[in-house]
Amino acid sequence: MDSTVGYCSDADYDAQVLNSVRVILDRYPGASLRDIYKSFYQDACGPGHMIEDSAAARAYFDDELTLMVSKRYYEIEPCGIGRNYCRISMDYVADGLVTADDFYNHFIESHASHSVAEPESWAVKWERIRTVMQSLHHGIVDYASDLAYIEKSIADARYTMRHSPQYVRLYAPHYRIFPTASSFIHHIQLKAQT
Repeated sequence: MDSTVGYCSDADYDAQVLNSVRVILDRYPGASLRDIYKSFYQDACGPGHMIEDSAAARAYFDDELTLMVSKRYYEIEPCGIGRNYCRISMDYVADGLVTADDFYNHFIESHASHSVAEPESWAVKWERIRTVMQSLHHGIVDYASDLAYIEKSIADARYTMRHSPQYVRLYAPHYRIFPTASSFIHHIQLKAQT
């Protein structure tokens, strides 16, 4: 078993990667390689870069919440293959289903005890993911330029990145990532059903 794969066979992992990329591209046809990279990075490494300074993270969250427009999007969206993390839309807060404090505090608390991959090991894992998804590159916006950007970023030990400008323009993403095992997920799903 390949150490970048974890607890499934190589073929199963490769199939999960391909399926996840297809799901991302079906949901977000304007997604670029940078956006796909971001999703898989989030699943592997979590949001640690966002919460190193909790006061700044809260201020950023509050500012984003003030400026965003809800799309009433309540789907829990897996990051990458969804093994570790998922995206939860801030629409839950904007639409009054949960309070900003409740959402943000669960975001912070759920990461306190959740271990993540070391960013340095991410480069090896990303190379595996990129190789597996190579067959889909014709359907990915800005593939060649994003690949060069990602390779340079990794060489410079800059592993995190923002969504591509076209993704932001098309989809206006406003979310935080939570561990897939977070009890908060069940809590907000119940809120969305009422």
